[in-house]
Amino acid sequence: MTSIGRVYRETAEAEIRFQESFLVDCRPQLLLVERAMVALGEVLASIEPLDPPYAPGEIGLPPAGPSNLVLGAQFMIGARALRVIQAARPMLAAGYEREAMVNNRIIVELIEHRRAIRKDATGEEARQWLTSPRGRGIGKRIRDLAKGDLYKLESYAAHGDPRLIIPLFDHDRHSIPLAPARSDLTRQSLVLYAGFLIDHMKVIGELTGSISSWFAPLRKEVEVEWENLNPGQAFPAES
Repeated sequence: MTSIGRVYRETAEAEIRFQESFLVDCRPQLLLVERAMVALGEVLASIEPLDPPYAPGEIGLPPAGPSNLVLGAQFMIGARALRVIQAARPMLAAGYEREAMVNNRIIVELIEHRRAIRKDATGEEARQWLTSPRGRGIGKRIRDLAKGDLYKLESYAAHGDPRLIIPLFDHDRHSIPLAPARSDLTRQSLVLYAGFLIDHMKVIGELTGSISSWFAPLRKEVEVEWENLNPGQAFPAES
């Protein structure tokens, strides 16, 4: 077998080992994410069908009122986040935590969209987000929301930026390893996901008049986990 073939075989074997050890290495964070996903899923499933369920004009539906637009947008944000997190977990399990940062960037963007929609009772922000134009300038808008090294990695991952993998460069071998890795970046990502989902339960609850009993205890767990992993750094949340 060639040296390149051996590298690929060893990388594939390492991925399997990381997948098998994922639950052991990140058990508290994974269980927190799973409970948050179930809790938000139940909240979203309890929402009565919206009429119409999302911004209407561009698809030929009649205009929606402000409250319907806001609830529809927050419903879609929750659904979008659940799918993003489902997609991120296999990447984290296989040990590609830096590459998975692109999913974190989406979650942070959704936090900002959620914030803007909550602050606008007219429903215009919700309509803008649902019909796409509101995404422009999002990088500038989230810069103050998520600070520090984690945000930088998320930004690098979302673009074709070499800074995502420059820290991995092996100066002795003059190469960048292909093998997966696991560090607190994986655990930070999982807690970010859990926190988003739990906060979104409250957002939906405020709109429907019924905040889930899961919210307070799960939110406390997020705060403890985040502080353990990021001492002195606030959890990214809308102001």
